[in-house]
Amino acid sequence: MILDLEDYAQWLTGTPEDAFALIKSFPAERMVIHQSGEALKSDHGGMTAAG
Repeated sequence: MILDLEDYAQWLTGTPEDAFALIKSFPAERMVIHQSGEALKSDHGGMTAAG
């Protein structure tokens, strides 16, 4: 479940009906991928060269 910050209280403390009202598609244009870790430093896309 991806919630807007202003919906947290309704999700956590509201009635089940309040929570169900929040279930909807999250706009793809608002999603951002954050990658981290040692394996992501190259631009091999997680694949290694055969050798």
